[in-house]
Amino acid sequence: MATSIASILRDGEDPSMPALRNWLEALSASVSASSLGLRVFKSKVALDAYVPTGNDPVYAFVADGAAFRGYRFDAGAWSPDGTFAQGLSAVIQPLVAAAALSADRAEAALRKANPEGFVYGDVRFALAVDADGYATAWFDADGALHAKLADGAVQGETIKVFTADVSAGFVDMDGYVAGALNAGGNPVTVSGPFVARVAGADGARDIMLTDPTGSAYLTYSEGDSTTPTVQGDQIAWLRGTAMKSRDISARAVVSAGVTTIAMIAGYGQSNSVGGDPGPIGLDRVPLDPGRGIMFPGGIVPARYGELVTEADLGQMVDLSGPARDSLPAIGPRLVRGYIGALPVTQAVAYASSGVRGLRYDQLKPGTPFWANLIRTIVVAKLQAWRAGLGFTVDAMPYVQGESNFATATTDSYKANLFEMRDAFRIAVRAITFSATAAPPILIVQPSSWTAAAYKLTTAQVPLAQMAAMAEDAASFAVVGPMYSLTHMADGLHPDAEGQRRMDEMIGDGLARMVRGAGAAGLYVTQAVRNGATVTATCRLPEGGALAIDTALVSNPGQFGVRYIKADGSEVAISNIVVNGATITLTLATAVAGTLRFALDGTAGQPAGPTTGARCCIRDTFAAPSANGQPRYNWMLHHAIGVA
Repeated sequence: MATSIASILRDGEDPSMPALRNWLEALSASVSASSLGLRVFKSKVALDAYVPTGNDPVYAFVADGAAFRGYRFDAGAWSPDGTFAQGLSAVIQPLVAAAALSADRAEAALRKANPEGFVYGDVRFALAVDADGYATAWFDADGALHAKLADGAVQGETIKVFTADVSAGFVDMDGYVAGALNAGGNPVTVSGPFVARVAGADGARDIMLTDPTGSAYLTYSEGDSTTPTVQGDQIAWLRGTAMKSRDISARAVVSAGVTTIAMIAGYGQSNSVGGDPGPIGLDRVPLDPGRGIMFPGGIVPARYGELVTEADLGQMVDLSGPARDSLPAIGPRLVRGYIGALPVTQAVAYASSGVRGLRYDQLKPGTPFWANLIRTIVVAKLQAWRAGLGFTVDAMPYVQGESNFATATTDSYKANLFEMRDAFRIAVRAITFSATAAPPILIVQPSSWTAAAYKLTTAQVPLAQMAAMAEDAASFAVVGPMYSLTHMADGLHPDAEGQRRMDEMIGDGLARMVRGAGAAGLYVTQAVRNGATVTATCRLPEGGALAIDTALVSNPGQFGVRYIKADGSEVAISNIVVNGATITLTLATAVAGTLRFALDGTAGQPAGPTTGARCCIRDTFAAPSANGQPRYNWMLHHAIGVA
């Protein structure tokens, strides 16, 4: 019988507990185990029978007689790890060790009170341990809260319940908590199999739910939330002075054998969600039933320009297109690509919170649409937790920049990306209870700055995207450009086939991430000059070799490569040749400068493979697309200095 002794104890509730509580808090800061609670087992046999879910290491104690040892669960097995237990003092160690016996003593008390109806193992979750190691309160298998000392009945006595927002309760003659008060002295109704508690600083508090397997946020950054009341699957609380309620009965439904849900959270503007209705039947059916899932509101749960609703975020279903407005959406193919690289024990949840036509400042952290993004993660985690499944957030595909073409500088847009990275990381770490989670942002570069809507010859957004990746390649991966995709007549949005190909492009990046090859696409990593000859070395994301292709992407001149001197003047280049991972070219003048790839076009020209800014250099990755064509990686929009 495992007993959770996570940091649910508070100062002043028992004079014997502050030292233990302080030690647990210090311990949790170093072992990142506080979200699941540090568990104490009676024997190594009992420990081995407990198999945690999720990817983070889990720590536990075995207290068998005089023996007291620490263990760590990682890579599918328990192994001795005494480093995190070295801080146990002679006073604290017996208190922790005694927790292993408290559940047994509570069961003995229940047997005495109700010998006919007691079922072994009825103590599901022991909430606290007194100074003698007895459980003073626990939830039974039906989720009812009990409080009974092991030495007999406590009818009519007021007891303290060391958990959540319940600070004290009144026990009836059967050992049930008939009435309870929260920390503010207000009455609450408590029932399991989970408990609700308030977390966070005053003015920005959230509601967190906890059961024996771990915790999940009910609210996260939705306003100051207090006084949760639990009635079955319904939870009510106060946000300021307004009463709110939420049903959490929904549980993620996945294939048998799945133990973890990995979430991909899409974001951006129009091209992150799709814009062409396309032919009927284009990814309209689930591609990976039981392993690819979405909210019932669709791949894009929120209605256009609105806040996501509770109905939008109901029980997750098999993922398929289209989006709510009958447009195909980015999602089905990237999920399929990612699932293909993952073990069968993992399912993938996808939700896009992109909104058409918005600048970064309209999407950034703190905006209503950012709140939509975070809310999808909170609810996906909640549904995974209720289903007893592990949960991670693995990446954010981000397709944005068109609405910033006219005003962005390289520095300003790069700063935007880092602001978003930091906010996303903070939220994910809190929601998943992982101190080290750092899901990368996978960027697709828009190629439409030359289109009639903008009429620019070049743009700083793609350079900012590359600069962010250069500074923090663990957090940013630019996976590909859009110019190779067929576009709609507006010259801004890929058509249905182009959208599906972009979807696959992101999926290929996610799959490379799993393989350890990096999600980033094709670009030059180094360029050196020997007289008038420049040799550029490229990253080939899928191996293979470089190729020059003017059939799929027409030649805009010099295959879309330019060489610019420090004074801004251009140097003509010739003899562009590719071989393996290298590009060689000849300069008309032997001088230092900057190589530019697919960065320059004619104002007024639509984006696409025969117009706009583009480059004819690709790799030879030949895996077939859904339409049978090879899934080549095309040269990213970027520049590199040449000394």
